[in-house]
Amino acid sequence: FIKQTQNLPAAKPKKDHSNAVSIFDAAAKGDLSDLAKVLKENDINAVNASNETLLHIAAANGHVAIIEYLINKGAKLDVKDKKGRTPLHRAAEKGQDDAVKVLLQAGAYIYSLDKEAKTPLHLAAQNHHTHILKRILKEEARCYKNQQNFLHMAALKDESNLAQKLLKNGAPVDAKDEKGQTALDYAISQGFEKTAKVLLEAGASIDSNIIDVAFNNNKQSIFRILLEYSKGLSPDMMPIVDLLCVANSLDFIMNLMIFGVFLRDPALRVK
Repeated sequence: FIKQTQNLPAAKPKKDHSNAVSIFDAAAKGDLSDLAKVLKENDINAVNASNETLLHIAAANGHVAIIEYLINKGAKLDVKDKKGRTPLHRAAEKGQDDAVKVLLQAGAYIYSLDKEAKTPLHLAAQNHHTHILKRILKEEARCYKNQQNFLHMAALKDESNLAQKLLKNGAPVDAKDEKGQTALDYAISQGFEKTAKVLLEAGASIDSNIIDVAFNNNKQSIFRILLEYSKGLSPDMMPIVDLLCVANSLDFIMNLMIFGVFLRDPALRVK
């Protein structure tokens, strides 16, 4: 029996996780010297039970020196934890402005979605971190022009409260994405009245294309809102007149007038 056991292959030694634990402790405490020592024997992108990296933990705690150190040593910016959140999500959620600044400067992606389809900006907004929201909006304006932005996203999801916060903090109301669409285009096409009102109150432009979209949407309340805010249709919207003169549209126009919407251009009045 003894001889047989001697011939068995040696059991593999269990990996010692004591150092792995200590590096996360060092990152949480903000102790750069200790972290630098233990990192010599550990992967800089190692994850804990929650799939958090050292960068997640440093970002959530606002330890800027450690964040900069980790990034310089090759820490990945886009690793997601169990909730699908990146280090930028964690910093934005906790209101860590300096951490957000460093992560953005390093190229952290502002539109990354967690498992609840929330971006870092969403987490900043829902936790009332207006300073973070402003910083991310500035980054968007600097690096992400002529593409779908946070205001477009809010319009597509009928997030009227978020849209209001974005506009209040500098989001351009008439910005167009790669398809040439504005946030109002999306709100109108989806029939989202609350978000449409928020955008119109912020001065969103109304053109013939939007009127056409609203009319084809076949939702009287949306068309009525546009007419209320436009105070009558301007000459560039005249192509829609032909549609309004179709027999099936007469009842619709009468309903708008009953609700108190007056078409100021005589050419649009039903005779």
